[in-house]
Amino acid sequence: MKLNNNGVGQVISKGIADNSFPGACWAYGTSLEQEVGAMGHFTYSNGSPLVSIETLWDLASLTKVIATTSVAMVLYDKNELNLYQPIAELLPEFGVNGKEHITPLHLLYHCSGLVAFRDYELNYSTPDEVIKAILSEPIDLPIGKYNYSDLNFIILARYFEQIRHTSFDQIVSDLISRPFGLGQMMFCPGLDAKVICAPTERINSWRVRFHEIRGDAVDRFAFKDESGMDLIQGEVHDERALALGGIAGHAGLFSTIADLTRFTQALLTGCDGVISNSTKQLFTDRQKTPNLDREKSSRLLGWDGNFGDEPSSAGTMFSPSSFGHTGFTGTSIWIDPIKDKFAILLTNRVCPTRENLGIIELRKEFANASATAFE
Repeated sequence: MKLNNNGVGQVISKGIADNSFPGACWAYGTSLEQEVGAMGHFTYSNGSPLVSIETLWDLASLTKVIATTSVAMVLYDKNELNLYQPIAELLPEFGVNGKEHITPLHLLYHCSGLVAFRDYELNYSTPDEVIKAILSEPIDLPIGKYNYSDLNFIILARYFEQIRHTSFDQIVSDLISRPFGLGQMMFCPGLDAKVICAPTERINSWRVRFHEIRGDAVDRFAFKDESGMDLIQGEVHDERALALGGIAGHAGLFSTIADLTRFTQALLTGCDGVISNSTKQLFTDRQKTPNLDREKSSRLLGWDGNFGDEPSSAGTMFSPSSFGHTGFTGTSIWIDPIKDKFAILLTNRVCPTRENLGIIELRKEFANASATAFE
């Protein structure tokens, strides 16, 4: 195929000029070709480091699809995951307060009836206390009614730990990172990798107290901006994920644009033999997904779809068969198996504050430019 002068770089430049984010990495292409780029700085200060292809990004809710949903697909292929088995059969403490019949299918579809989220980090001091509180939650809505909830994927990760008898980060490494060759994908980057992590939000008083309670120095994970701000660096931005120790099913994964490109192109081809084509279709094809009495939404199994009443971050040039997801920190991924196209955008739009919402429209502009990049 031939690369067009399609303006992807102009979209990113505009995003930086408009202060939608200080820096970005991106990739777009087909199953056989790709263009990868980096632009901007770690922060809005002129002297901050330049973003590069090697920059590690906090993927936020892309964790839900890259890690948790992908693990579900592999386990399903291995006959280790029954989508219709009540969660309570392996997690008895979950089977209370109306949740006795909730299955992995409900959790993947976000129609378990659970509340979207709670500020557990404000009330509990250890990961065990947080997970115990989540597992004991009552349902908030009728089972089958769509309600996007981080709790669904936190519980899925815990459920997979029961299936595999090991930690969730080890499961992701064993079933996803190593088989796909994703050498820079990780939870809890730590101090060694901190310097190449794009900073996220300004450190608030809760995060300071959180580390003080645990006897940590919060500045171990701080980026000292020239403007005088201390920003989160090398530590998960999501508060619930941090309270769970940085390893969770809804957020916590870090990666580079190169790893995500490799993973995405594998999904467009044969999944490198890691996931069967029939399972990929079951999880990502609207026509193949199991019937479930749920409100009309754009959700597939774990993934978001490019259909429904509301326009998605995929813009207007990706087909209705596309699947993808977004992340709170300013990330997004879209894959179109019909047109053989993909688009990945990684930014730190929450730097220095989550109140910055310019990414919402820019995601669509980026997706449109990416979709028309090859002819």
